[in-house]
This record gives sequence, structure tokens and C-alpha cells, in this order.
Amino acid sequence: ADSIQSLSEEEQQIVNEVKKEKIPIADYKTLSVQTLRQIAEDNELIKKGEKKTKKELLSLLENTKK
Repeated sequence: ADSIQSLSEEEQQIVNEVKKEKIPIADYKTLSVQTLRQIAEDNELIKKGEKKTKKELLSLLENTKK
């Protein structure tokens, strides 16, 4: 869980909201790449430290929410 420390408090809040499924997919586009990467890691869509573009992360996340 050490990668979480690199996120700001605000971003951490967002990650927690997403875990509770409170954030609709439309809002993902407004999140930072770091936040999206954290969400993807938490959902085990990517490995820790895996470099993905924002576009790639968004499509991964959109596919899992369907």
C-alpha cells in the first residue's frame, strides 16, 4: 500500500469513493492519471508500477464497470 502515499489527500479520497462505487464512469475522465492508476491497481487490472496512458486506464476501467 506504499504507492498510496504518493497520492494527495484529495486523490486518496477519490480512490476511496471509487471503491465504494460512488463515482460514475463519466467522472473518471476528470481524474488524474495517478488516481486512475491507483484505482486500476486496486481492482487488479494492472500490476503495481505498470505504466499506462490515461486513455488505456479509462478503457480498462470502463470495461470492468459494465
